[in-house]
Amino acid sequence: MNPCRSIPQNSTNVCLSSGQYNIRDRMPSQIRGWWSNDSETQIPRITCLNAPKISCDVQPSLFWKLVDIDRCSMVRSPNCREVTLRSVRLYDSRITIRAQDASPNSTFSDCLFNHTTVSLLHTLPFESSTSTANASSVFLFTSNYLMGSSAFSFSDNTTDIQWSDAQGLKRNERHIIVENNTLPQLDIHLVTMEMPDLRLTGNTLTLCRVYVRLIASIEHGDRIPSLQIDNNSFSTIILSKSGSSTNGSILMHHNRVGQLAAVESNGVTLLLHHNDIRAFNLIENKGYETRRGDVISDNTFVFLTYVITQGKLSTSVKFDRNIMSSARIILNMDITAMLLMQDTIWTGPIEETKTPALHLQLMYGFFLLRNTSIHGYSQGGIKVSSTIKATILIDTVSISNCGRGAISMAVENSGIDIKSSTLYNNTSPTVGGAISISTSTTEQTVLIRDCRLIHNRSPQGSALSISGGDIQVENVEIIVEDDVDNPLNDHSVVYLYGTHDYKNLSLSCAEERYLASSNASSSLVWSCRPCASGTYFLGRGEVVEDVERGNECTRCPEGVECIDGKTPQTLTISNCGRGAISMTVEKSNIDIKSSTLYNNTSPTVGGAISISTSGTEQTVLIRDCRLIHNRSPHGSALSISGGDIQVENVEIIVEDDVDNPLNDHSVVYLYGTHDYKNVSLSCAEERYLASSNASSSLVWSCRPCSSGTYFLGRGEVIEDVEKGNECTRCPEKGVECMDGKTPQAKPNYWCGKNAVQQLICHNCPSGYCNESAHLWNSSCIGHRSGELCGGCADGYTLGFLTSACLPVDHCRHEWIGLLSMVPVIYVAVLLFVPIGDGAVWKSMSYFVQTVPLILKQERQSSVTTMFSSLFTTPTNMGSSSWLGFCIGRLDYIQRELLSLYIPAGTIFLFLFACLCTLLYHKMGCTMPRRKIIFLTNALNKRSMLSRCTTGLVAGFLLMYSGLIASYLKLYFCIEIEPGRWVMYNAGTETCDQSWRTVLISVASILLLPSPLLLIFIRRRLKGTERETGRDVLMVLDGCYRHSTKYWESVYMVRRVVIAVAYVFVTDERWSATVMRFLLLTALFLHLVFSPFVTAAGQWLETICLLSLCCLTVLNGQLEERYSYTFLVSTRYR
Repeated sequence: MNPCRSIPQNSTNVCLSSGQYNIRDRMPSQIRGWWSNDSETQIPRITCLNAPKISCDVQPSLFWKLVDIDRCSMVRSPNCREVTLRSVRLYDSRITIRAQDASPNSTFSDCLFNHTTVSLLHTLPFESSTSTANASSVFLFTSNYLMGSSAFSFSDNTTDIQWSDAQGLKRNERHIIVENNTLPQLDIHLVTMEMPDLRLTGNTLTLCRVYVRLIASIEHGDRIPSLQIDNNSFSTIILSKSGSSTNGSILMHHNRVGQLAAVESNGVTLLLHHNDIRAFNLIENKGYETRRGDVISDNTFVFLTYVITQGKLSTSVKFDRNIMSSARIILNMDITAMLLMQDTIWTGPIEETKTPALHLQLMYGFFLLRNTSIHGYSQGGIKVSSTIKATILIDTVSISNCGRGAISMAVENSGIDIKSSTLYNNTSPTVGGAISISTSTTEQTVLIRDCRLIHNRSPQGSALSISGGDIQVENVEIIVEDDVDNPLNDHSVVYLYGTHDYKNLSLSCAEERYLASSNASSSLVWSCRPCASGTYFLGRGEVVEDVERGNECTRCPEGVECIDGKTPQTLTISNCGRGAISMTVEKSNIDIKSSTLYNNTSPTVGGAISISTSGTEQTVLIRDCRLIHNRSPHGSALSISGGDIQVENVEIIVEDDVDNPLNDHSVVYLYGTHDYKNVSLSCAEERYLASSNASSSLVWSCRPCSSGTYFLGRGEVIEDVEKGNECTRCPEKGVECMDGKTPQAKPNYWCGKNAVQQLICHNCPSGYCNESAHLWNSSCIGHRSGELCGGCADGYTLGFLTSACLPVDHCRHEWIGLLSMVPVIYVAVLLFVPIGDGAVWKSMSYFVQTVPLILKQERQSSVTTMFSSLFTTPTNMGSSSWLGFCIGRLDYIQRELLSLYIPAGTIFLFLFACLCTLLYHKMGCTMPRRKIIFLTNALNKRSMLSRCTTGLVAGFLLMYSGLIASYLKLYFCIEIEPGRWVMYNAGTETCDQSWRTVLISVASILLLPSPLLLIFIRRRLKGTERETGRDVLMVLDGCYRHSTKYWESVYMVRRVVIAVAYVFVTDERWSATVMRFLLLTALFLHLVFSPFVTAAGQWLETICLLSLCCLTVLNGQLEERYSYTFLVSTRYR
């Protein structure tokens, strides 16, 4: 067919070349776009000037392909046998098409609708009056895209067509297939004799509505027709089935619904698996014949509403392994229905809803809830209402922190069984904080067994409130929390009204609450009550193995005040000046007991108790007292002279008062015959216990250490045994101990405690520790922690471009994709840029790699460091974290090994790319002309093999410094305390790990001998005539004079020496000095030997080395605060 340049009048079958066409009256039913293979593709475009008509009178089928249609309004639908649109783009159009045939077939594929509405209707011919037994109606709607306000509607009322057996078709040839479309709205209306084989797969839809109406009931035998919806993304989907009954089903698998999924099943079985749906509503209220029960499993819901008010079920409804926030279930069946809900995960309440986790209404049915946990619902955990003639089983359920009760039921003629469940910390404003059950009859059984009801609260029946039925309670543990402050509380814990029996029941009241019991044949009430004023109860009222204990209060003794069931009050003296208790007596006995003296002061002696008696025969007894944070210059807790002194069961807690210049720090001063038993004393932090114990006196003091010594922890007396009596000499380096104050660590030092609780201090890795003087236990910065600050605090992890630790929840795995592209860039540069024939890249790469090694972290230029880090994955740019990023939880070893990805990835990717290219050319494959021209221009100077070889050598030379630095940092260990070695840059990692042996072996073979290997390679290639060998020599010594061709090895040795100094010289003042010496030596040798051929190369290297020397001078201007020590170790285990 030859393409036409214009559309002839009344044409019905046209083939259009590229261009613009106008239509006024008639649109051909057969349109195809055409263009030649050697011309650029331009789809022909048809614009409607009027409202043209489509006619299928001549050509019975509508077929449009590869054409654009603009501003067409064709609402008078043609009657076509078949409708096919392929790769058609419709703009601002409105089209209605009717497919009228005994077997209508339609296909829409790869079409674009832009602000276009399309309606398709399948109907039977008007003259057809008999059904076609085996005819099938097929509709395919695949890979279409609707934009703007576009919508598509499909209706099928071929009621005389019986759907053929889908099992006789291939899987991708179902009758209705809607697949891989992107639509704002899709409407499907089907009127048929049986459940259609409809399949929606892989679509993205804003609104989808499917309406199916059955006009007859057909027996399918063993075949179950289905409406299948898989792997779609909806905002809202509405499925509605009406008409006759069927044994068909609706299958929804792996769909995502952002707003609402509403299903009116009305006799159709629902199979719902692995979907993510915000709100799911199922309603069935038509009352068909018996059908199979729904299966809903492995889904994620926010809201679930499941309502069946009419009908019969032959199998149970199953809810398995679903995740949801709240569920409302209503079953009202003519015959007994079974609903099984197992392994549900409840995600917690949603703020906009005020509903319990599960609300159930059941009539004539059986409900099972098993193996689930409900937490934090303010409107209650499980609510059962309007339930008649049902059986409810709750098994292995945990409910906690819910308001309005954990389980609340109002039922009639229903059996209840709650077993193996734990209900914890739930509340109710009325009754039954844990379980509240109300039933109107006495015939049914209420069984509570093998349960734990802990710390539940309500004004009445806080654990159990059950009225009606035959109540059986077995193997139940109840622990009660005190709620005496609730004025409406009657303190009842168990309230059983009806015939009841209990076995192996335990109940434990709160402290100082007695058990009040009322047990009759028709009721049981157990309450945990506070005692009335003037009485008290010590311990807990309880029921142990069905035996009640602790049923009575005791009258309060003299000297003790007992009010409203609160703890009996003892003598308390606090915040008083001139001492809490001060006595000067003669021949008098003194007994001070059960008293608390808190935060009192005295300007002389005895901030808590000061007693002076002139005789020795009388007794001074101090017992069952607490002396807390009292202060005085002498004997701050006890100062007693004279008499027979007895101290028993006394607790003393000392507050630090080191700033008082008159303070002798004594806490207990007993002068006279004395005895003590079960005395505990706790000094303030970092105060040691000084003791002087003789037959006639006892002095305990909490003293600060003198300058040059320290004490960690507290001096104390525990069960009459003294602990913490000595100060320890301050370490020689890294910390200062002054006047008993907390030891101060020096800048950039880390301090910790060893196995014997003594201070150890070590120079800290740069960027890990505080740069100013700090408390010994506050060394780490940047959310670091652990020995040498080598680890990260909880919730933080190591990242890149920073020495600080970053929050784990800020990590993004997307950074892996960015890092993975760096080797690709390197390969491109090394393949297509002639990098191996000049001195510029060698001098500049050495300069930017060395700058970060000689500057302090806080003085590094972020731009320079970022540029230099291109040669290996950067791991440290100082303690600032604003540039840092992380990809997930990593430790130091994992991060350093990951930093080797760029060099390793470059080499392997390089080898792979070159190998593929060589194989490609070896096999003689053809390439597009443009790519051939591009590669020819890029590679005409050197062969691919030459470029691969030189690229590999250049890449290795560029990255050698980074590889050496990473290896040395992983190798470097220090002895943090005798016999214990850790990695210097990761103090949380020990040095006895097996991977270190592998690392040392590999690096010793591949990295360290590299300078000698270069000399060997250069000698082997010297004088070679092969192009590859000459290019390798160009990379190695092409920029050097004839007498200094070995200078590349000098370059590599220089890199190794600088990296060794950077890693092992940990003191920054010494580091600057060593770096300055090494760079001055390199500058001297460079000036003496003048290795470069060109003057420009010689001058550039001179400028770079001189700049590096100047930077070492800048880095050396530091405060006099560092010890002159090398921390070098080659020991590992």
